[in-house]
Amino acid sequence: MPELNEETKKEISAAIAEAMALVDSQKEAARKVAEEAEIARKFTPGMGLDGNVAVVTDESDQPFANLGDYLKAVKSAGAEGTPIREKRLVRCVERALDPITKAPTGLGEHVPSEGAFLVAEEFIPTLLDRMYNTSIVYGRCAKQQVGPNFNGFKIPAIDETSRADGSRWGGVRAYWTSEGGTITASQPKFRQISVELQKLAALCYVTDELLEDSVALEGYVTKWFPLEMGFKLDDAVINGDGAGKPLGILSSPARVTVTKETGQVAATIVTNNVLKMWRRLWAQSWANSVWFINQNTLEQLATLVIPIGTAGVLSQLFQMPVSAAGPDGSGSYGTMLARPVMPIEQCQSVGTEGDIILADLSQYIIGEKGGMKAATSIHVSFVSAQTAFRFIYRTNGEPTWQSALTPYKGTSDTISPYVTLGTRS
Repeated sequence: MPELNEETKKEISAAIAEAMALVDSQKEAARKVAEEAEIARKFTPGMGLDGNVAVVTDESDQPFANLGDYLKAVKSAGAEGTPIREKRLVRCVERALDPITKAPTGLGEHVPSEGAFLVAEEFIPTLLDRMYNTSIVYGRCAKQQVGPNFNGFKIPAIDETSRADGSRWGGVRAYWTSEGGTITASQPKFRQISVELQKLAALCYVTDELLEDSVALEGYVTKWFPLEMGFKLDDAVINGDGAGKPLGILSSPARVTVTKETGQVAATIVTNNVLKMWRRLWAQSWANSVWFINQNTLEQLATLVIPIGTAGVLSQLFQMPVSAAGPDGSGSYGTMLARPVMPIEQCQSVGTEGDIILADLSQYIIGEKGGMKAATSIHVSFVSAQTAFRFIYRTNGEPTWQSALTPYKGTSDTISPYVTLGTRS
């Protein structure tokens, strides 16, 4: 075997040294892991000699049984000078607070009545879901969640008011051109939809007797308050003036108002009113549109006629509900031109604009932030043994259209996703 030269010997020695250093490094890493595991075993409650963790039920990790159970906990922690001993309540407040500012009044041994408690996350969906379910109008609108540290949202939209050449999509233009011909440039025009959150609030007084029964309290709060707040939200989407509340359809500059027929009797609805409303609805909204009516229009809708000479025949535009509501809600409403007819209290009385509305609420944007918040006080009605619970929901909304649209052909009549029948007086 030939003798290795000096250069080769040096390379082999270096490789052996590197391998031994790697082995030593792996041994040191294994020693540290074993040492850390031993420290963890000695100082971690519930860990056995075999290194397995014994699962222990932590009181603060358990959910409240229901909203009534939660509100009772808030009440008991609300007495002045009483420290918060309910671990689940402390956990709810800690979880809801911004981690950067986790030094809230009401935690630890602080006085709970000096601060407000946020509703436990488990119950936020309960209140909101029931509010959506009891709201006929609001629940159909498009929703946009507002993130942390924001008080609203801004989204871009196409600024389009006409479908004429050069106006579609705010200015996009296509041309037929010959080979080698010059193409004229065009571009869309944008606008911005800006929605700032407003506050819908409700105050509830609960007697000490009712507080003793968490099940009864759960039913009291989750039934009546979602109904009332859902009612107010529906009213805002229909009638809101945009001042500290949503901008409603009846105040929207984008709505189309169909005028009454020549010689039409006051406070009436005739067949042509309905047909013209449908004709003025944006065609892309046909599949999503809903008729909202005041219930006192029902008799006239059911007896709409097609005039023939001095007489006439029933138009049968309006179809009464065919059956009681099924599991999916089908059959609970009548239809007109194959779209649901929904009686709501927020529509105006027959004869006034807003008594019958044809709308596509996918073209109405709602902003909402998180869930519903609640705070409590035992002081405002102390002498009558009542506790006050305050509920606040931050939201706002407006139509996504800022004006009606002039169609490509038939330009004498504008179209819109929101159509009303003008006042007949």
